[in-house]
Amino acid sequence: MEFTHAFYDALPPEAAAIRQAVFVEEQGFQEEFDAIDGHALHLLLFADGRPVGTLRAFTEDGGTRWHIGRVAVIKSDCTNCCLHLHMVSSVSFCLSTPFLPLIKTRR
Repeated sequence: MEFTHAFYDALPPEAAAIRQAVFVEEQGFQEEFDAIDGHALHLLLFADGRPVGTLRAFTEDGGTRWHIGRVAVIKSDCTNCCLHLHMVSSVSFCLSTPFLPLIKTRR
């Protein structure tokens, strides 16, 4: 299985669908989407080209301390722990490097 990921300035529809399935339909959250989505950095994880996971990262004040949240993986892919690890380690590494301005050249 090949894993890839992409960063987005706006919440991509695939990420919204994954969050809807995981947080609203499976876990029963009522208000999954909020204003933070409008300024967060969104990561979408792909397995063999298929969107399977997402998370968002944001700063509260535009500073250098990033918060990672809304980590979600499609239920049928949850048994593959490397999905979680790949997604979190990818964004953690990217946000901690001096190359963040280059990474922000997203889709």
